[in-house]
Amino acid sequence: MIARDKNHPCVVMWSIANEPGLDGDGERPQQAYDYFRPLYELAHASDPQNRPVTLVCCQNDYTTDIAERTMDVVCINRYYGWYNLSGRIHPVAGGITPPERPSAG
Repeated sequence: MIARDKNHPCVVMWSIANEPGLDGDGERPQQAYDYFRPLYELAHASDPQNRPVTLVCCQNDYTTDIAERTMDVVCINRYYGWYNLSGRIHPVAGGITPPERPSAG
């Protein structure tokens, strides 16, 4: 993909995973790091423009997730009202906390 699209004007960064489930107990965070770090390095080595590399997380335990900390950009998918509280905006809005809550002004 990088070899094919590295000169395309709409590419602003490379994503190497979407919601890979990086959190967990025991060795899982280290295994995720060991798997994704070489992909991160390969993406940078393959792109002459050195665009940022990201992976997309979904409500991980960011206290144990070490793989996403090594990315240039961390993208977070949040599904307020999708899996629970569907159609009930007030409980969902109460669950949005900084930094996800839009700033006033």
